[in-house]
Amino acid sequence: MNPDLAQLARTVEELSRRVERLEAMIAQRAVRSDRPYIVPTTSPRASLESRVGSQYLNRAGVIALLVGIAFFLNWAF
Repeated sequence: MNPDLAQLARTVEELSRRVERLEAMIAQRAVRSDRPYIVPTTSPRASLESRVGSQYLNRAGVIALLVGIAFFLNWAF
């Protein structure tokens, strides 16, 4: 048998044993039922600070970039 193929077969066998051992550990673990499942809530509206930072300044930056490009092209021509 090719040495590389034999090494690959040993690696696959070792990984299979590790997966089986981990699955057995998970199966033995008791499921906690004393804690109810809680869905994390998100804030329905963003604060004014985050809205200004994420939306308005972004749009102002795009407009400033477009004006700068137009000014540069005006001088280039």
